Amino acid sequence: MWIYARSGAAALLLSQTGRFFTPGGSQVGWLEGESVYTTQADQIGWFGGGLLRDQDGNVCGFAPDPADPTHPALPVPIVHSGVLSLPAAARRPSFPDPWVRAVARAEWSRLEPAELFDVPHTISR
Repeated sequence: MWIYARSGAAALLLSQTGRFFTPGGSQVGWLEGESVYTTQADQIGWFGGGLLRDQDGNVCGFAPDPADPTHPALPVPIVHSGVLSLPAAARRPSFPDPWVRAVARAEWSRLEPAELFDVPHTISR
C-alpha cells in the first residue's frame, strides 16, 4: 500500500511483508506490529489505522482512507502510476522492545514520510 505525504504525493510503499520502500524501490525500514523501524532496527515511529506517525505522535503520512480519526485535514492522494520492482527480501532483524507509544495528535509532523527514516533517534524506552 502507498503511504502519501502532506502534499498527497506517493512517498513510501509498505509491502505485505512489512517492508517500507521509497518510490525508487530502496528499502528504508520495517513495520513490526505497529512500530516502525529503520533497516538498522532503530524505532522511529508508529503506523496504525492507516497513519504513519513520528516519535511525537504527529502524522508524517497516510494510507488511503485511514481508519484512525485523529489526524489533520488530509489531501486527496495523487495515485502513483507504474509498478515497482522490489528487491528480494532482506533478512528481518531482531527488533528491540518498542517505546511507549506517544499520544496521537491531529497535527502534521515537520518530517515528510521518507525523512522520518533519516532522523536521529532521540526517544528513550
